[in-house]
Amino acid sequence: MDRKELGKMGEEWASCWLREGFGMEEMARNWRYQRGELDLVMKDEETAVFVEVKVVQVATPVPGYYRVNRRQRVSLRRTALAWLRQSSWRAAAWRLDMVVVYHDKGTVVDWEYFPGIGLFGKYAGLG
Repeated sequence: MDRKELGKMGEEWASCWLREGFGMEEMARNWRYQRGELDLVMKDEETAVFVEVKVVQVATPVPGYYRVNRRQRVSLRRTALAWLRQSSWRAAAWRLDMVVVYHDKGTVVDWEYFPGIGLFGKYAGLG
């Protein structure tokens, strides 16, 4: 399984888990703006949830949470704000969540969920 296939598998798994486990609704997947991309855009009641999905090998020495660098944080913020401006749905609030999917040879063996990670700074929750 190549990297692109692993990414799609992780996004599908995360979307299914958030829909079935938390009752969220998927609004968009792989939404692009300029050079940025949102893996998943979910609706959690009246909150827009931008989900960054990281798929990592189970034996990796660096936890998935730490795989979002400064450049990616800036891109995620810019892309999320663009999605909010262009969407016909007016969210009451928004946040960024992260799902880290751990795999062993393409089989999901574990996951971590980080709701509301702080990448939005002073803009968090303002509609």
